[in-house]
Amino acid sequence: MALKTLIQIRRGLESALGVLAAGELGYCTDTGKLYIGTGSVNMLLVASLSTGDMLKSIYDTNNNGKVDYAQTADSVAWSGIAGKPDVFPPAGHTHDDRYPVLTNGAVYGLFPSTSSTMLGNEYNILLNAHKRKEITITQTGTAKIDTDSLFDGRVTPTYSTLGLPAGTPTVITIEGLPEAHTQTGGVIGWTCRYWYPSKYKIEVYDTYNAAGWRVLRDQSMVDAPAKELMIPLYPNFQGQFTKIRITIYDSSVGTADASGNRRFGLSEVFFCHPEAATVFQYLDYMPSGPISWNQLKGV
Repeated sequence: MALKTLIQIRRGLESALGVLAAGELGYCTDTGKLYIGTGSVNMLLVASLSTGDMLKSIYDTNNNGKVDYAQTADSVAWSGIAGKPDVFPPAGHTHDDRYPVLTNGAVYGLFPSTSSTMLGNEYNILLNAHKRKEITITQTGTAKIDTDSLFDGRVTPTYSTLGLPAGTPTVITIEGLPEAHTQTGGVIGWTCRYWYPSKYKIEVYDTYNAAGWRVLRDQSMVDAPAKELMIPLYPNFQGQFTKIRITIYDSSVGTADASGNRRFGLSEVFFCHPEAATVFQYLDYMPSGPISWNQLKGV
């Protein structure tokens, strides 16, 4: 017959536990800790009665504040990692109008612009627009820029001397463009260095089916600084665009003038239209008919 025997270990308040003999267990009735003696010190076995406690003396033997196994894992070489994938396929995504439109391996009239150079000028029908008699360029508003420099093929910026007052935007209108349909695409935009527009609207006048003025991009209400603006015309904006109207409302990155209004700048405005021009048709443009000495010199 089994005997019921109660076996108890040394117990009491932690402060009164004393030094345990080697191998002797001691339970703290006030803190729930369990110690074992070495004959000279008490070694903590269990911090409390809760489950899953980690003792620093066991898991952080070098006392650097990091679990020993985690410290070992930090130094494992890439070749020593198990279960890693052999390939890293790209995540699924969609393209919007910020990307080139490719069809049958062709880029439909989209000539990219970089931070310092506007490429594709060979089909830019605005090149030397300020010298061509068929083109009319007007500018309204108090914050004006040198419009001639927008079409000279250089990307040197021009800045307004005055800031853009609220309610009085600067409007640049370009008229007299070739009446050629953008069926194979094209791109309208600008380049700039500093103080580029942040609130603006780009419109075109479409003579195809008497469509009239159409909005290509309206950022008049949302601040979106555009250092390099490119608007691909294919496939959403096909038509015969004989006019371009650029309305600039603000430049959140511009320097303020004496009145606190922010100035803006542009470098080059372009309309690359492969069906409206031959390669470099307007490069070193020479106007037809009688010309002045200054026109001959290009000034």
